[in-house]
Amino acid sequence: MAPVPGTAARVCMDMSASYQAGVCEHLPWAAITFDEFHVIQLVNKAVDEVRRQEVKRAPERRRTRYIWLQDKHAWRIQKTLRELFHSAQSAAQAEPLPDKWYSWARRLPPGADQGGGQDA
Repeated sequence: MAPVPGTAARVCMDMSASYQAGVCEHLPWAAITFDEFHVIQLVNKAVDEVRRQEVKRAPERRRTRYIWLQDKHAWRIQKTLRELFHSAQSAAQAEPLPDKWYSWARRLPPGADQGGGQDA
């Protein structure tokens, strides 16, 4: 659907299904972008979920949340995702980046950034 003159062409929001439904209903022509804060929050929740699964598997890992938050591997993944938000100059450049980031983050072995050099 073509944009209506004088209305929003783009909407930046969190990933709430109700927000998405509202935008699709009232601004079906608008391009939706998820904001950086909520995407990073989602990654943090995923890291915390992994930590919880590890505690269930190995109860001696209880009370390790702070260690997980300080983990260089997790920090590097988050840092690279933050940089992703600022790297593309256009929607066309930005579109493939989340899939590339996810593919990279999945394959990065723990401790890969601890070789003494600068973090990427």
